[in-house]
Amino acid sequence: MNTKKIPIKIQKYLEPGINIDSNSDEIQNKGKELLGDERDTIKKAKILYEFVRDEIDEKGFESIKASEILLAGHGACYNKSVLLVALCRSSGIPARISFDEVYIKDYKDLEKREKRNLKFLHGIIEMYLNCKWIKYDPTGNEKRWKIWVQDDPVSIDLPLKFSIAEDVVFPSSGRLTIKRTDHNFFDWTEEVDQLVDNFNEL
Repeated sequence: MNTKKIPIKIQKYLEPGINIDSNSDEIQNKGKELLGDERDTIKKAKILYEFVRDEIDEKGFESIKASEILLAGHGACYNKSVLLVALCRSSGIPARISFDEVYIKDYKDLEKREKRNLKFLHGIIEMYLNCKWIKYDPTGNEKRWKIWVQDDPVSIDLPLKFSIAEDVVFPSSGRLTIKRTDHNFFDWTEEVDQLVDNFNEL
């Protein structure tokens, strides 16, 4: 992407952060490996999205630094979001962390052997493509869906397919309600930690 065509206020989302270390050797090398000689911005975005969606396992990971998540090869929604943002920025695509609000009714807590309601912020990202911000969920696969709805039948097409026509995010369905938010951040900081901790009721 030609940065001259990106508005100045958007160009900061090409820069590295502390945890979104898009300038690290690990992130830079992975981006080059995945993209090769590809120069089309939309095709690059699709390749990076599908890599994180399909190749990074859903198992949680303690670190929130992109390069460490990449080396581990797994992470939950927050981890995968940070990683995808870093890969995008390293490849010339402006990107930032974002969140959905997730509400689950009658979630079966197997440890406590009871049903309860959950609410939490779910990590997604936004890419700046075709002169607009578009939301993408890098956990858009069947495994994540089943973690949330448990034994409910899968009622949507999975995995979530890349698009630039609309947001690529999970819809509400059955006991699961998902709300879009205006939360977006340059990097994962203590401010983000506090936002997540204050909202989540798991």
